[in-house]
Amino acid sequence: MGYTAAEIEKIAKNRDWDALLSDDVPRIFLSKNDQLEKQRYLFSLPINSDNKLSLPQGVIKGQNVLNFFCGLADNVPENADFSKFPISFACITADLETGKEIVLTKGFLPTAMFSSMAIPAAFQSAERDGLILIDGGVVNNFPTDVAKKMGADIIIGVDIRNDFYGRGKLKSMNNVLGQLVNFFIQDKDSVNNSLCDLIIRPNVTGYSISSFTNKAVDTLIVRGEIAAALVRDQIRGIKEKNKLEKQEKSRELVMPGTWRITDLDFTGSHHFDDAFLRKTMLLEFPGNYSYSEIKNATDRLYGLGGFEKIYFTLIDNGTGKTLNLNIVTVKEVALGIGFKANMTDAAALLLNVFQKDYKNIFSLLSLSTELSINPGIRIIAESSKRNFPAVGIEQEASTRITTYSTRGTRFLKQISSIHQGLFI
Repeated sequence: MGYTAAEIEKIAKNRDWDALLSDDVPRIFLSKNDQLEKQRYLFSLPINSDNKLSLPQGVIKGQNVLNFFCGLADNVPENADFSKFPISFACITADLETGKEIVLTKGFLPTAMFSSMAIPAAFQSAERDGLILIDGGVVNNFPTDVAKKMGADIIIGVDIRNDFYGRGKLKSMNNVLGQLVNFFIQDKDSVNNSLCDLIIRPNVTGYSISSFTNKAVDTLIVRGEIAAALVRDQIRGIKEKNKLEKQEKSRELVMPGTWRITDLDFTGSHHFDDAFLRKTMLLEFPGNYSYSEIKNATDRLYGLGGFEKIYFTLIDNGTGKTLNLNIVTVKEVALGIGFKANMTDAAALLLNVFQKDYKNIFSLLSLSTELSINPGIRIIAESSKRNFPAVGIEQEASTRITTYSTRGTRFLKQISSIHQGLFI
């Protein structure tokens, strides 16, 4: 897109990787009920359409990663031709239904980038152009053949792949997955290696595909520089032989500090009033907004819950940019599980079954129970999709069992209570 190497390094070093590689939004943007439940429950498991507990397709939906790409690429036209970039580009994905290699060369760049990094089990697959796509590394992990077809005269490859693992190292999910990928693509790799004029092999010992930390970024950049320095003479030889000169790249596609935004639009599949969405985002138009301000406005919506993803794009409209949010709601049913211990209840198992579905009048239905010596139950029904404050009904019932003694004899006393109310 025109970013310099120094800018890319700065982008990598300045990330909060834990926040980026999750779907969480700041606590302040969550509904009051979700704030409470995030404290109470350690984890949740989806309940599928057959009313059975299931595991998600991937740990990460990609909400924050995709919006990060939207910020980096929002000066790129929505239907871009990647070959027209300052450096011609294509990204490799795989069709999860057929196993075929899919090379993306045009369209919406952020979803293309996300598709090409949707590592199975780590990320949920991406839906794009009617296909279900995952990381192309499972079918072509060193795609020099694609570069050749795009017209590359000289190919310098950077190979950070490991050799096959021995028995002693096949004890983690990362290594097992990497081993399987190496099995699938070993024949293609031998061909693709032969297409390189030069291969640089940095030392990546101690790091893997899951090493997304600031320490790993610093170390791996230094190791890459060391590996490149070892072949500096060969690189210079290629440059002199082919009479190559440095070329200035266009900066038109690089993200500015702020955008002039004059309008707001919503697309996708959702069940909200536009007035409610606008009110929730807390943006005024026209105005100049940075990526972080747009991301915060997006997080305010996503924090309501019940979304597959919400991501944004900026479209030229003649007077500035139109901020377009692609919103996809989804019926979300899950079981939350938690645990607590205190002097009153000893130990308690906390269970919560909830449903979020914005097609219904009550967008949230929640049933919580506490299994302990003092059991209780809490029911909430909430509506929050129209252009008025969230309204809900809450009913809570609890039983408290206490002990007391008189003249040496112990007795049990049971106290039951019911609380109910309307909240706004």
